Amino acid sequence: MIDSTSAVIPWHCPSCSRPHQQRQFDFSLSWKDTPFDIFRCICGMLYSSYALRHEAPDIYDLNYYNSERYRNTNARQAYIQHIAAHMEQALTNHPVAGRKLLDIGCATGDFVSWASAAGWEAEGVDISEDAVAEGCARGLPLRQQDLTGLPTEGHRYDVVTAWDLLEHLPDMSLLLSVARSILTPQGVLVLKTVSSESIIESLARLLLRASAGRLQTPLQRIYVPGHLYYFTPQALQQFLHRHQWEILLLNQADTPSSALSSSRITQLGLDTVFSVQKRLARCYELVVACRPK
Repeated sequence: MIDSTSAVIPWHCPSCSRPHQQRQFDFSLSWKDTPFDIFRCICGMLYSSYALRHEAPDIYDLNYYNSERYRNTNARQAYIQHIAAHMEQALTNHPVAGRKLLDIGCATGDFVSWASAAGWEAEGVDISEDAVAEGCARGLPLRQQDLTGLPTEGHRYDVVTAWDLLEHLPDMSLLLSVARSILTPQGVLVLKTVSSESIIESLARLLLRASAGRLQTPLQRIYVPGHLYYFTPQALQQFLHRHQWEILLLNQADTPSSALSSSRITQLGLDTVFSVQKRLARCYELVVACRPK
């Protein structure tokens, strides 16, 4: 275990506001020879030693976007269709007045491209200069920007999306405050984040314990340095309610296997596990649509 209990800035749980001292140590992992710890708050929120230090690792160069999901055309299409379906479901039940959309954490802009083709006046922002440059080279309206520098005056959007972003942020409340300031009065924020209660996570945790900490690879695929936080559905709801957001939709889901691997055998194995996860309501993803109260 790394000595990470003494953060320079005091840390409190984003969900329940308890201090770090009211937690239990969960496990340690190493990622490319860099160790980090995972802790569990009493409320169920999981967080890493990076969260305690209020920092995100500097990993968002072009190599970060070399995974199957970003480089395989079929994988990219499967993933975009997956997240688009969640947004369309939310907006079918909670329509918005206009067609302006901002995708925060847009990466190389695949979702912005889909939204533009679907008739949205869409644009995207991302912290990665490399990812934004790649998207701009395809003619997409992207800009390199972090949340603290995002202009709010005179900018209003009917929909703000944040796919796989929340868990990466040292200060997750900043996303909510920025979204609140740029949404139209009946605008909707749609976000997707990771759950700590999936069947795959439980199996990987069991393997770690059964091997006395030696078999880390399965958990390393789930708990990566870029993910500072992991929610339970209850912790996510509590986090949003604390910041005065009305939850319109909360879905559990799994990324399509075809977006994760091009191997048909691997896809079949994942589909089997995902089917069980769906029946037990213990999927790896949490998708939320919400609006400010």
